Amino acid sequence: MSRIKTIGILTSGGDAPGMNAAIRAVTRAGIYNLFNIKGVSPRVTYVRANGQNGSTTQCLVTVSKAGSVGSVFTARTEEGVSVKYTIIDTEKKYCQVGGETTGEIADLRAISANTSGQVTIPWNVNGYTVIGIRQSAFNGCKQLKYINLPNTIEYIDNFAFYECAALERCELPAGLTEIPSYMFGWCVSLREAAIPASVEHIAASAFERCVALEKIELPAGLKTI
Repeated sequence: MSRIKTIGILTSGGDAPGMNAAIRAVTRAGIYNLFNIKGVSPRVTYVRANGQNGSTTQCLVTVSKAGSVGSVFTARTEEGVSVKYTIIDTEKKYCQVGGETTGEIADLRAISANTSGQVTIPWNVNGYTVIGIRQSAFNGCKQLKYINLPNTIEYIDNFAFYECAALERCELPAGLTEIPSYMFGWCVSLREAAIPASVEHIAASAFERCVALEKIELPAGLKTI
């Protein structure tokens, strides 16, 4: 029988205690024993790993099967902007705007940091209803001026539009119930904010350093600010 030369690593794709450590251990052991280590997935995130024998390979950190919860896909808006979406429910066909959870803003960000002008997020993408904006989805998009969001969105995470320095207007969805911390932090060009009637809570520093803000309409049902 021929000797095994390659080992493929495949996981369920979701978060699990010790998952990354286990994958790294298998990878390093394989490198030490001169195996080729490959991540089996249409979408893979890698880091560099150095074996004791001096070999260098790409080591798998996270893996997701396409179409599974947590997997990321891209689609273009009517303006032609490429946007990343993450699947959050395969049965109900729900997704949220934003990329992978790796701890890096560049991965969380839904669009290129150099995107300028206007971005319109549709209510449905590739058969998935868009119901949320994940943390830092537009963080640091300093040339973005306008963002239009669909009314299917139920939540927006903190730092979603942080440091969108050129942002002047953002159409917030009608069903939103909370404005989270630093959602518009350092949006220094934001002039007007119309808070939907459904919003009940505005968190601390939601409009931190919005120095150009001239008008903000607070809903009658607001409970905390």
